[in-house]
Amino acid sequence: MIFLGWAFYRQANTSSRGKRRHPPSKGIKNEYWFQVSVLTAVYFIIFVLLRTRLHFLGDGYQLLKILSSGTQLIKTRNCLGTLPQYWIYEILGGYGWRDALLSYRLVSLFAGLTTMMVMAVSLKYLYREKAERLLVFLGVMSCGVVLLFFGYVENYALFNTIIISFCFLGMLAVDKKISRLWPILIAVISIAFHYFGVVFLPAAIYLLFRGTALGNKLKDSIGLRIALAAVALVSLIISVVYFYEKSYAIRFALVPFVNDRFTINGYTLLSVSHILDYLNLIFRLIPGLLIGLIGILILRPGIKGMHPRAVFLSMTSAVSLGFVFFIDPKLGMARDWDLMGFAGFPLSILIIDLLLRNNKHVANGRLALKYIILIGTFILISRAGTLIDPRAALQLLANDMRQDWIKYSAIGDPLKQYVEWGGDSRVVDSVIKEHRQRFKDSPSSKALKYFNDNDYENAARLFEEDIRYNPQRAFPYGYLAMCQEQFGRYDSAIALLDIAYGLDNYNLGIIVELGSCYAIKGDNSKAINYFQKALSLEKDHIPALVKLTALFMIQGDLEKSQEYYRRLLNRNDVSPLYFYAIGNDFESHGYKSLALRSFNEAIKRRLPDIYLDELKTKYPSLFQ
Repeated sequence: MIFLGWAFYRQANTSSRGKRRHPPSKGIKNEYWFQVSVLTAVYFIIFVLLRTRLHFLGDGYQLLKILSSGTQLIKTRNCLGTLPQYWIYEILGGYGWRDALLSYRLVSLFAGLTTMMVMAVSLKYLYREKAERLLVFLGVMSCGVVLLFFGYVENYALFNTIIISFCFLGMLAVDKKISRLWPILIAVISIAFHYFGVVFLPAAIYLLFRGTALGNKLKDSIGLRIALAAVALVSLIISVVYFYEKSYAIRFALVPFVNDRFTINGYTLLSVSHILDYLNLIFRLIPGLLIGLIGILILRPGIKGMHPRAVFLSMTSAVSLGFVFFIDPKLGMARDWDLMGFAGFPLSILIIDLLLRNNKHVANGRLALKYIILIGTFILISRAGTLIDPRAALQLLANDMRQDWIKYSAIGDPLKQYVEWGGDSRVVDSVIKEHRQRFKDSPSSKALKYFNDNDYENAARLFEEDIRYNPQRAFPYGYLAMCQEQFGRYDSAIALLDIAYGLDNYNLGIIVELGSCYAIKGDNSKAINYFQKALSLEKDHIPALVKLTALFMIQGDLEKSQEYYRRLLNRNDVSPLYFYAIGNDFESHGYKSLALRSFNEAIKRRLPDIYLDELKTKYPSLFQ
């Protein structure tokens, strides 16, 4: 990198400083479209040939397992980023993990293809010369986050396509080539693909007011701009502090400001480890960043003023990069790069545009951009290749694990899933062995054994020890809460479940357990709210349907109770024990006919003999 920077500096100072832009070429009329179509086809073929085959980055194996199980877990934080995979999976027939993998790959490839098409059309109207259009195209496609388009298993590919669209449409709007409403609409839509889309609203607001009377007034008054920025900053700080204290979900989404009981190994906002993680992420997203910054500094005299494009892109970059700095990489930055990667596109486009936007050193700007493309493409292809070769991917995983064992403590499940789905066990054995060796004496494994043996005292003690070891995993809080329930301490159980829910607010078990605790305490409105929240994430979630059937029956609302009961009847995978339990609930509240119907359903679904004998004694008519 240093060598390339020096080479660029030498080249920039020895080349002619008087070079001006060449007039637009008069080649074939459709030459640009032919060239960009060839580039698009080449990149698409590369995406297909180097498609990701190992999915240890991010939550790849977990997402495949959820989708292949036939469970529709639609997360509200990225609803439109999640739904297409489920639709495609159903269209393909929904036959296991191979269809699930193909669903994610198709969405990923579609996102990459759409991204290139949006760029191709936008660049036609943003830059006069074909050479610059193609350089911008190649520059953006060398950005590290493009790895999401290599058949990558995650829910963020479409979100990044939306971001690219926002950046380029925003540039077109600034140049008055299209209505400003288009990028503003895209910014609003982006929130449905992932709620991180809120970071693009400030730039959208800039577009909304730019050129208006209010916008011109702000532009001409430094004092008014400072006052407005101060009000916005203070309001933001107050909101963050308020929700940080009130909501565990918000608190755990952010890197801890200071050391507290939830901090792991001193990983705080200004800790060296977090700052290095952050810088590593940026260079992973834009490997040629230093070349770009050196180039901009050298070419600075040739750039006249702050172009509105640069203002728009600077605002988008600053807010997105600042936002990412505060987000906690729960899986470790090496695995969570895909969640944070969206911040790479705006900064990459800004650097590229600044390199090309000058009147004196256009040749040097292009030279810097060529270096950026060369470095970025080489590293991008190298990373894609690593996720194809099992030995390379497992070695990378092992290296990352050794850097941060605590955050990789749950990697055992993806490793097992890899082997179950046909992965070479010989390759993964060494990593699994190292993982087991590290965690064989962990409090959690011993605690689970005690819990399953109904020794709740010892289980609770060890779950507390596990929480001290890693205070940012949801499951020990959940199990400790269930221990507290056994002791009748429901307030303590709810407090623990609130923490667990803040850490994993899409965990259906935690949500249903919270509802159950509130139901026992008699707070039926909160209980119903949690059970229905579970159903909003997974339609016809069985435990939630069972609880709602019983809860509305207890309240005397038989119509509602029967509504949820019928949804249970429509599922073939409901355990007979659930119908047996519901029958007992109906019986205890005097609804004998409903109880008999539920018992009969349990019998049809092969109720275990121990329960059958009891029913034969109480209701012999059921067996006639």
